[in-house]
Amino acid sequence: MVSDTEWAAGSVAVAVLGFAAVGCLWWLYFDHVIDESAVEHAFTHGVRELLVGFSWAYGHLAICIGLAATAVGIEFAIGGAMDPTLEGSARAALCGGVGLYLLAVSILHPLSPQPFPTMALAARLAVSAFALTLVFAGGALSPRANGPIGAGARRADCL
Repeated sequence: MVSDTEWAAGSVAVAVLGFAAVGCLWWLYFDHVIDESAVEHAFTHGVRELLVGFSWAYGHLAICIGLAATAVGIEFAIGGAMDPTLEGSARAALCGGVGLYLLAVSILHPLSPQPFPTMALAARLAVSAFALTLVFAGGALSPRANGPIGAGARRADCL
């Protein structure tokens, strides 16, 4: 629990980087907001668009789960900021949450009526794959290194 944390420089750094990472993730989502949503588009067009609209709307469940898992992972990372590595559960929550979020956003944004840049989609999928790889292969990952995952996702989106 964060209230039980002994706030040293490391835990403050992890908290600040975690906050910045979540801000970057939200920025990725709202970077592709358009006037007409996929759901609105679905009700004014055919059956295919209706199915796309439902997929777009219900696909937000994965976005919420990814963000919630990321927040839990950040909380674990704050608590373990002085440890040399992240525990498996903390790494799974943090990196798995970021990976799920980016995967969900990468699937949902191209469903919107506005075209989505292929390079941005490829960058998001690459960062998602990297984050999901860290769930299993990131045993030596320091808690202080986790904030750059979200920041790196935002940077990759700018390519």
